[in-house]
Amino acid sequence: MVLPPMRQLRERGWDVQCLGLTLAGPRLQDAGFPAMTYRDLLPANAESTLRLGREILAENHNPASGIPEEESLAYLGLNLEDLFEQLGEEAARARYAQYRRHAFLPMNTMRRLIERIQPDVVMATNSPRSERAALVAAHNQGVPTAAIDDFFAERPAFFPPFVPDLDADLLFAASAVGRDNFLSQEPPVHGRVLFSGNPSFDRLTAVRAMNREEARRRLGVDGQLAVVMTQNHFDMERIDALLQSVRDRIPGLTFAIRLHPSVRGKTTVPPWVLDVTPTPLDDVLIAADVLLTVHSTTMLEALLVGLPVVQLGRPLAVTDYTIERIEEAPLWEIGLSTLAESEPELIEAISNAIERDLREEVMRRAEAMFGLPGTATELIVAALEQVVDERQRRVTP
Repeated sequence: MVLPPMRQLRERGWDVQCLGLTLAGPRLQDAGFPAMTYRDLLPANAESTLRLGREILAENHNPASGIPEEESLAYLGLNLEDLFEQLGEEAARARYAQYRRHAFLPMNTMRRLIERIQPDVVMATNSPRSERAALVAAHNQGVPTAAIDDFFAERPAFFPPFVPDLDADLLFAASAVGRDNFLSQEPPVHGRVLFSGNPSFDRLTAVRAMNREEARRRLGVDGQLAVVMTQNHFDMERIDALLQSVRDRIPGLTFAIRLHPSVRGKTTVPPWVLDVTPTPLDDVLIAADVLLTVHSTTMLEALLVGLPVVQLGRPLAVTDYTIERIEEAPLWEIGLSTLAESEPELIEAISNAIERDLREEVMRRAEAMFGLPGTATELIVAALEQVVDERQRRVTP
């Protein structure tokens, strides 16, 4: 979400410095932003820090993720050490035993980083650990902060109670519901709330203009295409059985699956299903006839390009619904998706999507809720420039 504003800020002459955490680091590098990583935050004598990281490396590091082991060691070691600093070793180890990585909130690490860089503003997303700590640390030091939410601005159920609610001097809501939730939050947010839309969705103006038939040819698809977007805890065996049963009832339907980044390398797509994991997401969005998922940001992108969405409800048992909480994204309640809680309902929802031309209707409804693609980045950058100008006027004699 932060890349589009970062690009525009750099074009306007800003010195944009990035902390690329875990998977974000390579993406930032690929986008032309040299990023600091947790390895860059290690102290000069890091032996004890890395030793702590190695204690919990095996249960946290996935070699298939593409994250170097050295980065995982630095991330784990610094976060566990920070927890020791906050709570004392015994209490810190007890919290880690209960919450694992969700125990991390590296306030001291982020404080030291902000003291070192002396930024004019700190911008982050709604992630609960390092980014949340950076926002709190910056605010405590009087540095303006900005946070971009990616959905409805609701606190996920898996957040531990000690994680502060999202707050910043500028709160950018990706949806009309998110704006309203920020404004009704208790205790009240201290910052200004703006309905910006998601800057990552600005590219969807170009996706809308893509040639659908060419995208389908690149995928090798002739008939209707239903794409399943998996989450972290999807049950692939259950998905396989469900899709096979539905396929028998809808002749000519091709199923495709796109694996969540966190499970790539850990699971495989059934051989009879089209694996679109390596395919550019934009091609998938414009080529598909319907998207099946539980709860993902991608379903918002789908809606904004006119792709109907079917959400897979709890009775279908395709994931761990105690973690992938479909109730946190009830788009069917506001007329933006269809909820399927049984196999007959799923067959009906897919059939309705592929038999009717719903694209224009879906797009218009999505724009009312999530904003018009192409406008978010400019709004966010203008607000950032204003808050920095205001701060400079306050500190300049």
